[in-house]
Amino acid sequence: MKADLENESERAARLMRVFVRAVDVLNSEDKARGWMSQSLAVLGGHTPLSLMASEQGAREVEQVLGRLEHGVFA
Repeated sequence: MKADLENESERAARLMRVFVRAVDVLNSEDKARGWMSQSLAVLGGHTPLSLMASEQGAREVEQVLGRLEHGVFA
């Protein structure tokens, strides 16, 4: 049970970290929420939200946000 709580805490922290980054890049909480739930070809058709279960997935999403921030869309 303790491990489950730690895993949930880690997932929540990941989600918050990436969401804050998305708000920063997209300049809006509403846009960030929409983007997080949108299926993206660059993520293999997955939504950014669906990748938050793992640190690796969160890093992939952060990389996409970095490319968006710098105008690299592919």
